[in-house]
Amino acid sequence: MVNLKKLLIKLVKSLSSNLDLHALAIKKGKSFIHINGSRNLETKLGIKHEHILNKSLKEIHKSEYLERQGYYQKAWSGEEVIYKVKCSLNSDQSYINVLSPIKENGKVIMLLVHVVPFELIPEKLQKAA
Repeated sequence: MVNLKKLLIKLVKSLSSNLDLHALAIKKGKSFIHINGSRNLETKLGIKHEHILNKSLKEIHKSEYLERQGYYQKAWSGEEVIYKVKCSLNSDQSYINVLSPIKENGKVIMLLVHVVPFELIPEKLQKAA
């Protein structure tokens, strides 16, 4: 049997890589800070670097902060996480994000945030998000 969630994660990571839509986040204390973002976040999606870089989730996503913090915390524990979100930074467009932990010596040191516009996901897979 096909695991739709795993298939969707693989698709989002592939699309994100092909479209060069991603960011990096680290954990400082209890906060997650975006330290880098691909140029295409701004040029293709309208998410300006000055709105996300070196800012905590709370600064970026005031209304969705607690929900997003939970996703990031789960990924920080070593699990790949997928979720659908509306981005208030660019007219509430919907995205599918995958958080992939990056480890060094078995310890998570940062998260790779894959970002894909929801409309690029095939309809049959949208339900798995």
